[in-house]
Amino acid sequence: MFKWVLLFAVPCSGFLFNNAVNYECLAPPPCKCSGAIIDCTNTGLNSVPDFKMSDRELPRLILLLNNNFIKEIDNTSFVNLDSTNASIITINLSNNHIMEITESSFDTIAPLVYSLNLQNNNMTEVPNALQTLSNLETLDLRRNPIRSLASPATFTLSKSLKNLAISLNLFSKWPAELRYFRQLSKLTLDGFQQQRFPLNAMTGIESTLTSLDISNTRLDRIPSAVCHLPHLRRLTYTSNPETKTPIFEPCNQNISSLYFVSLKANNLTHFPDIFSTFVALDYLDLADNEIRTIDANVIPIDNSLTHLNLSNNHLNRLPSAINRFTALKSLSVAGNRITSLEDYDLINLTHLTVFQLDNNPLEYISDNAFQSIRMFDVLNLDNTKVNTIPKAVVSLAGINRLNIDDTPIQCTCKMDYLKSWKNNASRIHGTCEGTRETLTSFISTYLPLCL
Repeated sequence: MFKWVLLFAVPCSGFLFNNAVNYECLAPPPCKCSGAIIDCTNTGLNSVPDFKMSDRELPRLILLLNNNFIKEIDNTSFVNLDSTNASIITINLSNNHIMEITESSFDTIAPLVYSLNLQNNNMTEVPNALQTLSNLETLDLRRNPIRSLASPATFTLSKSLKNLAISLNLFSKWPAELRYFRQLSKLTLDGFQQQRFPLNAMTGIESTLTSLDISNTRLDRIPSAVCHLPHLRRLTYTSNPETKTPIFEPCNQNISSLYFVSLKANNLTHFPDIFSTFVALDYLDLADNEIRTIDANVIPIDNSLTHLNLSNNHLNRLPSAINRFTALKSLSVAGNRITSLEDYDLINLTHLTVFQLDNNPLEYISDNAFQSIRMFDVLNLDNTKVNTIPKAVVSLAGINRLNIDDTPIQCTCKMDYLKSWKNNASRIHGTCEGTRETLTSFISTYLPLCL
């Protein structure tokens, strides 16, 4: 798993940096080197730099050549790199202008390349040169004008690829070649321009696929082909604006392995009825939709959901049906239209530890709003309209962080109920209205003077 994560983001700390040694950089300026990373990002390159020959050896070499103006990868691009430099190589060539990769481009490093990012270039087909990459596990071809997966490279890639990302905007039909990728565990698809996947879309990969990402398509429902993925653990179905209710094509079986579902930005107006299919769901992301309320009938009492994100919807108040999620630990309703929090709004959420209420026109929080909650790790009231630190927090056994920035808190003796909360003052992040006085300072220094 560690191999393919490095394709999309390289950490700024950890093993690669903490164990960095000041070797001579294998690439000329303006590229920079740090440990195993050769970073040529956004340096105006028109071609791959001339790497220096070296007997330096690392367990992993990461080449960041993204965000440049490279148009071609030729047979000299990596000629000075080989197994004497690294045993595993990750290459990021995204956001360039690559139109051609000559067939012998990777010859000296072919068995060493485990991750290759070619996202957002100008390739019109899967490059034949990739057929030499016999150990490639991660390949990102999104946002290229590719029209088909048919290529001499496909057969070779299908033997090793575990993570494939591709845009289907220009495909005239479903890429049937996917059935040959029998090692595939993660599939990312965007831009599909038809309203339905074929029923057999996942044939061949159903026994290995654990993560499926579908975005920016014209699909009007989650394809029933998903129902034939018995080991699926993560489903991301986002930014599909033509999605309708019911959100599923007919599905005659449960997916008991699925624990994470994201349905962000699909223009949903109703809380989706998905728990009868996703029976073991733990994490549900419904942010950036148009949901106004929740029908309790679509939420089974025995659900196991622990994380729910309803941020940036159209909720005018906290729906009572949320109390059916009795295992919930994290709830975000940030960026809605909620104006008050009442006594029983959270009454059954006894395990809740993270509550995001920020960016609401919230004016009132009942003194008993948190009566069922023992402790918050995070309570976020940033950018709301409450003008005092809620008295409800005093009933908590503890709180690790209370965010209340950009909120018109009136620092007066009317908040003398917080005197007993002095030991928690350092955990409050915000300032008094009209001054630069921090709430921490006010509670610790000035509030004790109130009679």
